[in-house]
Amino acid sequence: MAAGQDIYDAQFVKGVFDRCSGQYITFSWICSFGFTERWRRQCVELMPVSQVPRPTGYDLMAGTGEVWPHLLRRFPDIGAITAVDISSGMHKRA
Repeated sequence: MAAGQDIYDAQFVKGVFDRCSGQYITFSWICSFGFTERWRRQCVELMPVSQVPRPTGYDLMAGTGEVWPHLLRRFPDIGAITAVDISSGMHKRA
């Protein structure tokens, strides 16, 4: 990082995640000792069951889509998942 670089600048953040997208899943799993997968599963398990037929799921900061399998298991009738992420590199891996 260059001196004076604004780490909250959207282009800086996008660049960081674009560059690490190829190793993100492995790096995240190792650095969290596998807990990220557990946290995703627990988060989705705590979501209330929708009363709307074929609901749409929304994944903000979707990354590489690691939460989607949990959403699909918990909500088998989900109609769609709308994924939003600042990094096109992460989306390409989703």
